[in-house]
Amino acid sequence: MSFELSDNAYGKSSVRLTKVTRLPDRHELKELSVDIQLRGGFDDCYLKGDNTMVLPTDTMKNTVYALAADHGMDSGESFAISLAEHFLKHPQLPHCSSARVEISESRWKRIRDANGRGHPWSFINGGTEKRTCRVTCRRGESSPVVSGGIADLLLLKTTDSAFV
Repeated sequence: MSFELSDNAYGKSSVRLTKVTRLPDRHELKELSVDIQLRGGFDDCYLKGDNTMVLPTDTMKNTVYALAADHGMDSGESFAISLAEHFLKHPQLPHCSSARVEISESRWKRIRDANGRGHPWSFINGGTEKRTCRVTCRRGESSPVVSGGIADLLLLKTTDSAFV
């Protein structure tokens, strides 16, 4: 009996990353959850049990931490592009045809004092909604595919809510 492996991919999910940028007068906080998926010629891993072409998922996790240390984190999208491009340039992954990175960013807001001023380094959870992005880089293509949105946003409208 022969088998044909169709589309195959693997990766690392739910890499938690909290980055504190320490400025002279305040701290900035980012909390992300990062998912990485690599696609390409990983057939031998699935069909023969040969993992020599596979980048370990702990290496993926550590790459997230290493790149975050050097990355400005202006946006989840820019960080996701840096990660996806890094994996496609990795010398152990010439057989990787695409890298997809999904990021979910939790909101944090500053604790306010009695006068309404935000504390420079104390934060409180900013709600359930999360900024999300998905970046896919494909080998041989110059531009990544980028999408973004909001997840888990709770809305309530108390009147004029009928469909028109």
